Amino acid sequence: MATAQQSLLEANLLAGQAIDPQLFMVDAFTEIVDVYGTESALAARDYALADYAARGERVRAGQIDLAAPSLEQADKSGRWAVFGVQDEFEAAALDRLQGALTRLVLQSYRETVLNAARDHGRRTRTAVARVPEAGACAFCRMLASRGAVYGSARSAQSTKDGNRFHDNCRCSTQIARIDGRDLPQSVRHLEREWAQFSEETDSLTLSSYTKWLKEGASR
Repeated sequence: MATAQQSLLEANLLAGQAIDPQLFMVDAFTEIVDVYGTESALAARDYALADYAARGERVRAGQIDLAAPSLEQADKSGRWAVFGVQDEFEAAALDRLQGALTRLVLQSYRETVLNAARDHGRRTRTAVARVPEAGACAFCRMLASRGAVYGSARSAQSTKDGNRFHDNCRCSTQIARIDGRDLPQSVRHLEREWAQFSEETDSLTLSSYTKWLKEGASR
């Protein structure tokens, strides 16, 4: 992500020399998402191949569907960030572009890992777990607490849930056993946290979970 963000900063410097700085940034943003999103998908494929090889499952590179970057989403996000609600080139545009860039570049990685789990996880009894970044928000903690359920045909959780990430989110995805034996410790902690929350409240909503976390932090 660091190189993608650097490319965005370089484009932002060049925008001042363009005839139309706003449209220049939208086009540059879309191109950056395309380049680094493609690299992100390839990195995810390499990760999945190595993981399944370690589990004794022979998977070839061509058997994993690469998730192409969504250029339509990139264009829409770029226009939202650059023009804002007043159709003006605002000072906050770069911050919005940086947040959207993180989401869209990592989206290709996350979707490729989900594709691998969908097609090859059955034989190894694996799916995808959401691994939160340090200081993750309540939304990400809630989804991570479900463990290795995403992308699994055996799970009631949908692949769509596994793709729910917001701007600036750096939470990762990891292939893990559905039975939880090789889940990261951070995910195990969140599973226990959600279980405790469930015991202490009858309202299993994101708002009540957020409130519960804040109350716990203040104690």
